[in-house]
Amino acid sequence: MEAGPDTDRLTRTRRRNVLASLSCLLLLFLLLLACAEPVFPPAVLKGVDFTSEFVLSTSEVDTHMKGRTVVIGGRMVAVQQQSGRLQIMAEELQFEKNPLSGKLLETGPPLGTIAVDYPANIEHRALERGNKFLAIGGVQGTTKVTIEGMLRVIPLLRARCLHIWRTGWDSIAEYPHLPTGYYPLRHDLYCVPTPP
Repeated sequence: MEAGPDTDRLTRTRRRNVLASLSCLLLLFLLLLACAEPVFPPAVLKGVDFTSEFVLSTSEVDTHMKGRTVVIGGRMVAVQQQSGRLQIMAEELQFEKNPLSGKLLETGPPLGTIAVDYPANIEHRALERGNKFLAIGGVQGTTKVTIEGMLRVIPLLRARCLHIWRTGWDSIAEYPHLPTGYYPLRHDLYCVPTPP
């Protein structure tokens, strides 16, 4: 059977329809990606050193990192709230290098223990043990803390913004379908106002 002009026209029309459908799907994907809510507003990321790893020995923190603005991820272990300030003790977690993605890598072991100082109060439920966070702030050097009865020197970050996921000890990836039922993942952004 020979292909006539009608068959060629039908084939071209099918190709155009397939290409149009693929183009629409790609456009829809890009629109969804563009509309995704960022973890931090772009203005907050100004001056952040994305080239540095915060996981360093305490002597390196004082020598090489002090004064830099970095992003760190963590899991809350203990929180002290007093006089309008917070001090969060946390296990440092790795995160994807794009902090706007907000993807903490919770499967591996913690990278170490860190202290995060935040100069404002936050509602109590956001500060529960196990909650995950990303923090942006300046490295202050080190601080002395007592962990399990032992005095230790750990890195200290003075946070200007905290993005907190209210997960408790559950993984972010388990939400919203937890073993106990359906629970939407609550997460909030807290930033200290910066002077103009």
